Amino acid sequence: TLHKRVGVNETGYSKTEIKCKSMQYRDMGYSEAGPDKMAGSPGTWTDALSGSSKSDLVNFVCSRKP
Repeated sequence: TLHKRVGVNETGYSKTEIKCKSMQYRDMGYSEAGPDKMAGSPGTWTDALSGSSKSDLVNFVCSRKP
């Protein structure tokens, strides 16, 4: 997924890879300069922590029907 988070002081753009079967995610990149400026290497697979914004994202993406 590519998503935008608007905060009080900045707007951040993130790319996250999600495995719906295991409900895990990993961060692929981040930037406050725009989606075309994302940098970073793939992180480690992490369980979505209930109540977190990442959990909300994983649940939303995995509930979508293709």
